Amino acid sequence: MNKMQLEAAAKTYDTKLNANKKFCNEMQDLIGKLIENAEVGVHSISGRVKERDNFIKKCQKDKYDDFSQITDVVGIRVVNYLLDEVEEVCKLIESEFIVDERNSGDKSSELNPDQFWYDSIHYVLRLKPQRCELPEYIQYKDMVFEVQVRTLLQHTWAEFSHDNYYKSSREYPREIQRKLSRISAVLEECDINFQGLYNDMKKHTEDTKTEIAEGNLDMELDSTTLTEYLHSKFDLNDDKKTFDDFDKEVIQELKDFGVNAIKDLDDIVESKKIVRNQDSKCYTSLLWDIMIIADAEKYFEKVERSFIISFEKSEVNYFKNYGVDIQALSEKYGFEIH
Repeated sequence: MNKMQLEAAAKTYDTKLNANKKFCNEMQDLIGKLIENAEVGVHSISGRVKERDNFIKKCQKDKYDDFSQITDVVGIRVVNYLLDEVEEVCKLIESEFIVDERNSGDKSSELNPDQFWYDSIHYVLRLKPQRCELPEYIQYKDMVFEVQVRTLLQHTWAEFSHDNYYKSSREYPREIQRKLSRISAVLEECDINFQGLYNDMKKHTEDTKTEIAEGNLDMELDSTTLTEYLHSKFDLNDDKKTFDDFDKEVIQELKDFGVNAIKDLDDIVESKKIVRNQDSKCYTSLLWDIMIIADAEKYFEKVERSFIISFEKSEVNYFKNYGVDIQALSEKYGFEIH
């Protein structure tokens, strides 16, 4: 652009600044609601209006004949944890907005197999006509904005490399460039492994549900097998379906007690015909109840407890139904009933 065009671009930037800020906030909110409604995991959603100096610098590049060609004055960034979440967000964006295909895409897909440059997916978007008919969006019908979708590791890579390499005019030695490429390759591999790990964890949960439903309880104790077993046996409110971050401790208590598999736990529950204590605050306290009912003396004498146990007065009758005198135990082992 020539000097006159640059002056016109700067004037237009100033004139539209407040409108662009409002547009940015509206698009950030809209994309946030769309992602929330789709129940897609997200680390963060942020928006920005390009700084005036950066806008002018971009206008000065040879590839722009007119400032209207600059499509990222308003930018939204969506950062997800997993690659599958990025894919889901991309599908959502493509279905909800008009995509400028020419100026959108995944630049890393254009690299040769032996090249590494771990960047995000970029979209240049407009609102669809149907949305522009709504009163709150009609003023934005001719406006464009950019959306970047990336994983958290891609975000780390982009923030570092863009500030220290991509946006820098400095030329670095070959070894530094190679090191940057190696880091990019490692981050890409980490993202793939994180996705694989998540898939494995999800499959473990689904397999556990199937095994329990079929009555196959010869499974080792872990957070998932315990959660799914207790969920299948006892009716707890959603806010009580938790170990309160004491999974490892209560699993160790179970092992100290002699419960090494889900089948061992089920044998106790079935033989004692245990029903849930209405005062159980979470899975952890429910498991304490089960061990005390099974053999209170063994629990208090053999199990190395990680917690200070106390009981409500309302629980006395619950234990009495199973032949356990909780008041006598409190006097012997020094825990409170309040």
